Amino acid sequence: MGSINSWGRGEPPPRPPKCPTCGSFAIPPRHQAEIIKWHRERMGLTQAALGERVGVKAHQVGNWEREGVDSLFRCRQLAGVFGIALLELIGE
Repeated sequence: MGSINSWGRGEPPPRPPKCPTCGSFAIPPRHQAEIIKWHRERMGLTQAALGERVGVKAHQVGNWEREGVDSLFRCRQLAGVFGIALLELIGE
């Protein structure tokens, strides 16, 4: 009988995404602004493309990548686009 791991599917857990700059397996940064940029780059999106998905201009995405997001509504949208839990984006 094959072993079942913690994923319950008999397959190894997924590896984290590779860093787009150095190619190593990277752990996403903790600061919200860096998390937004990290996930946008992980998905291969431009600021304009991410902005289109959530209904804002590219310069607003740039602001978020420098300062973070202060709207829970926008955080929920971004978490949905990135496929992550809201808490991962807004922190502890």
